[in-house]
Amino acid sequence: DIVLYTSSDYDKKLTPKDAFVIDRPGEFETRNIFVYGIGFEHTTLYTITTEQIVIGHLGLAPHSQLPQLAQELVEGVDILCIPVGGGDGLDGKQAGALVQQLEPRVVIPMNYAFPGSSTKLETEKAFLKELGDPKIEKTSKLTIKQKDLPQDDRKVILLHE
Repeated sequence: DIVLYTSSDYDKKLTPKDAFVIDRPGEFETRNIFVYGIGFEHTTLYTITTEQIVIGHLGLAPHSQLPQLAQELVEGVDILCIPVGGGDGLDGKQAGALVQQLEPRVVIPMNYAFPGSSTKLETEKAFLKELGDPKIEKTSKLTIKQKDLPQDDRKVILLHE
């Protein structure tokens, strides 16, 4: 297992003992998975490359205007994990504009309020509206293979328990 931390503010006791931990910018390779991270304000942005799929993880990116290096890192990724609920990260409008700019094939919103949560974040609704109310897939487990990536449309996947 690989565990990525996007900030230094995490509880090491929650990390599985056998996990390969990445908690800072840099280049890492383990188990045929290549991870590249760059620091941006108080977060680390990552790309993860495995089985010919590139995943971008924006941590809690605080602005819609990423610095040039960060933008180059995540532009054209196959799958983009992006904060959409505001707070310390992007809000729905900012995240939607960034997705339109970066053009990922699959988008996984994160860091937003959901039914039963006590967080002060926004829900995913403003983000989805910004994308033109796309077709959504809801799932608790995600397996994606290169051949299953959408070719023309963008897919939005909401992960839940």
